[in-house]
Amino acid sequence: MPPDLAEFGSRLVDDLTAHAVAVEPGQQGYTADFIDSATFDREDYQQTWLVSKVLVEGQPAVVGGSKKTLKTSICIDMAISLAAGTRERFLGKFDVENPRRVGVISGESGEATIRETARRICHSKRLDLSRLNVFWSFMLPQVSREEQLDKLTDAITANGLEVVILDPLYLSLLAGNSTASAANMFDMGPLLSNLSNACLNAGATPILVHHTKKLGKGDRFRLPELEDLAFAGVQEFARQWILLGRREAYEPGSGEHKLWLGVGGSAGHSGSWAVDINEGELNQNFGGRKWDVDVRTAGEEYSRADTERQESKAEKDQAQREQDIEKLRDALENYPDGETRNFLRDLTAIRGPRVLAALEHLVDAGEMEKTSITKRAGNGTRQHDAYRLVREEPINELE
Repeated sequence: MPPDLAEFGSRLVDDLTAHAVAVEPGQQGYTADFIDSATFDREDYQQTWLVSKVLVEGQPAVVGGSKKTLKTSICIDMAISLAAGTRERFLGKFDVENPRRVGVISGESGEATIRETARRICHSKRLDLSRLNVFWSFMLPQVSREEQLDKLTDAITANGLEVVILDPLYLSLLAGNSTASAANMFDMGPLLSNLSNACLNAGATPILVHHTKKLGKGDRFRLPELEDLAFAGVQEFARQWILLGRREAYEPGSGEHKLWLGVGGSAGHSGSWAVDINEGELNQNFGGRKWDVDVRTAGEEYSRADTERQESKAEKDQAQREQDIEKLRDALENYPDGETRNFLRDLTAIRGPRVLAALEHLVDAGEMEKTSITKRAGNGTRQHDAYRLVREEPINELE
């Protein structure tokens, strides 16, 4: 090595050493501490429900769904129910264990819409919004910026929040970061972890509102799965989840929503329900809307849908039978002596089993009777079973 280059390298090492900051043990954020099995077995690891069988305290959650599945409104119902505690159930169905202080950070809907929704939900639950421990913010933190996460942690601590709902995740996750890719799990993982820790370290369970990927035409009305969540790493990050999807298409202006709701989590809880929400119709004065919710299990919904299908089929069959009967009446008006079943089948274009059912119905009702007619067969004739309309005998009046 040339002397001048060696001298430069030596001076560089001295300068770096002089300006180096000593790192105390543990400051790097990782310690390889182990506990033995006996200690592990004795530890008191308690789990607590936020919402019974739906959400566990202290585990990051994701609320996911396709567009217009009422993700924000349902999360507002959750926030209000959590704040009210045992006085009111989430969606009128799921018990809340204890009242909580809840923060809602919304960066998409706007203050007026969020307040109108919160008021409607409170009205449906007979609660006073102004008296609830729900705290509202309308600026999302940029997860890539450490100072903003620090401010989030400080705000959670200052307000004593126990649950924080962040809506929507995508506006917060990549904002201010031009290098991270939503398709790269190794980019998303640290961002999600940092956001989660900013909440958990301050004592609040994070609930992140996110969207699902666009489903195929044949999957639009099924119950979503964890794998349907958009962005790499989100499904791996979620320790618990609430997934929303439509059971049928929304009719614009109706205010009626037919949804699926599925839950699950690493604590072992899972379930699926059908949720019907009627928001009413908006009037000229921005009023007229409501929050009526009905929840039943997926099994109950499948049974109800099956019953409806059977009833619908029975109604269609009855309508078809009435149409077949009318065709046969009209056809036999032109054949007072009667005609065979096969002849009537071909004449009316009613399929075999249906024409027999309609003929038997008319016979049972006394409108038609069985008879026989003679038809040519080769060089001779042959008797055939037939049907004819029953006609009333004329009454001869005595003069």
